[in-house]
Amino acid sequence: KLIAQAGSVYGSRSLRQGRLYVGQERAKAIEEELRNRDQRGIVTIRQREDGVLTALDIRFRALSEEELAERDAIFEDGEVIDNAPPPPILIER
Repeated sequence: KLIAQAGSVYGSRSLRQGRLYVGQERAKAIEEELRNRDQRGIVTIRQREDGVLTALDIRFRALSEEELAERDAIFEDGEVIDNAPPPPILIER
């Protein structure tokens, strides 16, 4: 079970606002990838036994046709109805 630690640097929002440490070149590549709205970022994290989360890596995949349709459905006459970020997808290994 993933639990955001209220006492951490980012508090209860740590699953959305945590840090991923990468080199400058990788950071530039990630920044470019994050600008592409037609894909989803997938963050690999490590969870310690005490519940603390550490971001290890990020990869990207293209949105499926269904995801594109859902995203496009939030627009009506060019106005954003709900601009909340998509919910995280949790995958256990």
